[in-house]
Amino acid sequence: MLARFPTVLFVVAAACSTPGPGGSVAPVDAADAADAADAEAQTQLAGDDASCDSRVTCDGGGVVLGAMRLFELSGTAPSATGPSAIKVLAAAAVFHAATPDDYDDRQADIGCTADHYDATARPAPADADAGWLRMSGFTGGALLAGGQAAQPIVCTRTAGYYRCAYPTGTIASDGFFSATASPLGPGPITFALNGAADFGARAISGSPIGTATTAEDLTAVHYSASADAVFHVSCADSCTPGRIAVDLVARQASTASVGWPYPSVGIVRCVFAPATSIAIPHGAIAAMFAEDATLDSVVTSVALLPMEPLATSDAMGNRLIAEVGRGTFGVAPR
Repeated sequence: MLARFPTVLFVVAAACSTPGPGGSVAPVDAADAADAADAEAQTQLAGDDASCDSRVTCDGGGVVLGAMRLFELSGTAPSATGPSAIKVLAAAAVFHAATPDDYDDRQADIGCTADHYDATARPAPADADAGWLRMSGFTGGALLAGGQAAQPIVCTRTAGYYRCAYPTGTIASDGFFSATASPLGPGPITFALNGAADFGARAISGSPIGTATTAEDLTAVHYSASADAVFHVSCADSCTPGRIAVDLVARQASTASVGWPYPSVGIVRCVFAPATSIAIPHGAIAAMFAEDATLDSVVTSVALLPMEPLATSDAMGNRLIAEVGRGTFGVAPR
């Protein structure tokens, strides 16, 4: 029987960055596959009084930034007979006011952000109320544990944070597919919300363009606060045109089943132009760990995104960024 897939926090792609040339909202910017998704959402919602990635300006003043993401990720999950190859639809959503990141080197949509959260000293920001969120248009199919991953995935706020589940109630990032399945499908994927007190109703659609993989084994990667982490990326069918998204989630292995927000967690979100070799700056890694010795495992995900983020705004000026992509993930000891 496959073990539960750790829930990853994905940082909102609507994160803001310090003003710079062509600055715009970085794509949604998440445990395991789920963690990778959740963490990405969180990291993309940063930046107070700054220009956002996605070429959308966020000027503070209570503007809410929203991010929704649906990634098909390949990796392994523990089972009674050893690691089993699986795929998962990592679905995540984050809606809150933009705040500055602990680390931010982005220029013109490209670069990295990093943050460290602690339940006592610096809790992760709770989600604003955007109503029910829906993701539809994916293929879905049979889950290895039984049952079907049917449409739509619906995200609802639980204890202040959005969780995304299939109609059966199974958390999307906890539902494993066969390694040969294609649960995302060709799209288009529609991201929609019915709106509520903090965010108006919106809908936006887009399709995946390919799949990113790495030469490195993501279950054996070790990160250092004093050295850049280099990955060699290839894509099927091609990485161009597109962007490479890399997300790191550092947390305590003993709290993996808790899900977001963890008692302590560090996250890095990077978006790169297509390249055969990409590097996560050691400064971002240092900000993720923040000298927190309790963070003993890191979830890494690498995905191929379309060249342009999916972006829209509601009548109140709140920004929504959505991202769809395919890639790979792995969980490794620190």
